[in-house]
Amino acid sequence: WYYIDKNIFILSSVPAIIRKYLKLKNSLELNKSGLEDYLLRRHFISPVDHPIKGIKQILPGERLNFSSFNWELTFDNFIKESDYFSTYIYKKLLSSDQYYYNNKFKEILERTLSIMENNTPCDKVSSSIISGGLDSSIVSFILNKFNEEIKLFTMTFKNKDMVAKNTPKLINKLTNKYKIQHSLIECTMEDYLTSLKESIDILSSPITTHSIPSSYLVAKEAKKSGSVVLYGGEGADEIFLGYECYTNSQFKDSDYNRIYNFFHKNHDLRKRVIDGLTQHYIIKKKKELEEFLSPIIKDNSPEKLIKIESFIDTFIQLSNVGLISTDTINSNLGIECRTPFTRKDLLTFGLSTPLSYLNNIKPPITSKIPIRNAFINYFGRELLMPKIGFAGFPNETKSELGKINKWIVWDYFGWAKDDFNEYNINEKWKLINIEWFLRICFES
Repeated sequence: WYYIDKNIFILSSVPAIIRKYLKLKNSLELNKSGLEDYLLRRHFISPVDHPIKGIKQILPGERLNFSSFNWELTFDNFIKESDYFSTYIYKKLLSSDQYYYNNKFKEILERTLSIMENNTPCDKVSSSIISGGLDSSIVSFILNKFNEEIKLFTMTFKNKDMVAKNTPKLINKLTNKYKIQHSLIECTMEDYLTSLKESIDILSSPITTHSIPSSYLVAKEAKKSGSVVLYGGEGADEIFLGYECYTNSQFKDSDYNRIYNFFHKNHDLRKRVIDGLTQHYIIKKKKELEEFLSPIIKDNSPEKLIKIESFIDTFIQLSNVGLISTDTINSNLGIECRTPFTRKDLLTFGLSTPLSYLNNIKPPITSKIPIRNAFINYFGRELLMPKIGFAGFPNETKSELGKINKWIVWDYFGWAKDDFNEYNINEKWKLINIEWFLRICFES
């Protein structure tokens, strides 16, 4: 994260430092376009519009050059999204079969995790999240084969996210062969609220997704255990096509990057977002990928459309929501987040895979085939359970904000406060999230 004006250049691992500097200088201004973009998208994904004016981020693959002599910044890209597509791998896999592919996936995943774990400081322990879903469970299983001292963490939420209740059965599958250090974290509303406010403070923006405070709580427990690294399963859904939208050959935009019909009565808001920086950024990236893939994959085929959306989800949605935000808040604890599915070998293998090895888009519909197959090999088919989120208690935090008619958000957007109960659950959460952000920005 960085900021520059005629007097100062700040480079920081957390944007909170920059926000506090701007506030100290009485020059803190909000970027309304960034917040409006969030109102019409599933998550806060903008790679170009931070909610505070002047705060910018160096994006993955981007290099920033600062000249103190000329007092200026210049940028160049040392890597681009299409560099992670291998035409050789794609064509080789076209002449292979599912059995070969599943074994190759397992081989690359296990090798990737072995290399990552060998790079943990020898006097430190590693931790891994095991949620009960497919991705984090197979990562935790493989890590435990390499290192019996690894610590596994599961977070549960009262009356929510039933998939976590699957975890004890998964752990029992391992206890006959491996030593297991497993901790169950029971998240309360109070825990979530505290973590929510801390996360917004560190990010200096509304939280990008409601799972961020939950992830931060797990990282705190990992730190208490003496860990300096925390593994997770992020990226598997975007790279190996786990979301439902990838099994629909008729879709035009992914669920995670399209503009939703939130706040549908506000037509001016919708027009501003459609004409905004984030939408233009997404369209530009799609055109670049379309041109790159045209000689390789048949035009207008479901394969090409889905592959483009997978790339966009990986490098915009996943990057900004899951990776940069998590890295930023956990850097506040000194924890290194490790995401094996986004390591170069596995990332390239997944993004270069023909659609038929990942998803069956005809009934019976199956998705994320190699990961599903690996899970069955490790744990058995009977323990397959769909991931049901990692939500915490986002909307419940409204009770701590006091009387709705006193909220700052109404004056900021110029909306009628009396309409709150007419909004749907997603719209309410967005207003709650922004209200917490506004209060933290303008606190005395």
